[in-house]
Amino acid sequence: MRRANFFIPILLLIILFASRSIYCEERFLIKVEIVHASQEPGSVDPGFSSLREEFSPYFKYRSYRRLETRRESLKTGQVGEFHLPDGRVLYITPLGEYKNRVRIRATIKGDSLDTEYLARRGSPLVLGGRKYKDGVLMVIINIE
Repeated sequence: MRRANFFIPILLLIILFASRSIYCEERFLIKVEIVHASQEPGSVDPGFSSLREEFSPYFKYRSYRRLETRRESLKTGQVGEFHLPDGRVLYITPLGEYKNRVRIRATIKGDSLDTEYLARRGSPLVLGGRKYKDGVLMVIINIE
């Protein structure tokens, strides 16, 4: 009888933590910006100028035009689908948070990209370089 009294509180704790993980799933607000960058003379989209300075050592384009911005709230393990203007599809799956970073999986259907990243909230992750019209298509992923 004493053994049963010992295991009942432990069993209740296990049930409590298991039910909490089922009902309190972690959610992530994912922002995806699709940008057309080119060497053609043009303007830099407002709001992109700070990113342009940050990424200028890597991207040397003259014009940056935002084509689309979309936000989606995703649970851990839930797949978000983002259609790109060139017909490809970007899939983003948050895999959880580790040491103040969010692990995400990014896959582009119709491309060879299928990888995982550790990203800080508020720090942009840039995928880009595929030719599009007179420049390239850049995808900026931000976890808010």
